[in-house]
Amino acid sequence: MAGLQKSVGEEQRRKMDESSFEGTLVLEKLAEINKVDDFFEAIDSDDFAKAKSLMRRANVDPETIVLVLKKMNEADRV
Repeated sequence: MAGLQKSVGEEQRRKMDESSFEGTLVLEKLAEINKVDDFFEAIDSDDFAKAKSLMRRANVDPETIVLVLKKMNEADRV
């Protein structure tokens, strides 16, 4: 049982690390085009289309865009 708990904890930690890393990359790319504030405004107002558009303009990869939009949607449910 302890081995199962350890592997579940490691998996959660890995997902958190990946999520944090992807978030950092998104913010770095948005900073390059001076759109970090606009992005946070889009998130705060649940403007998925604007958030997606800004990430595309910042050349964020499609997989990461999908992940960010999914996390935005999940945050609305909480």
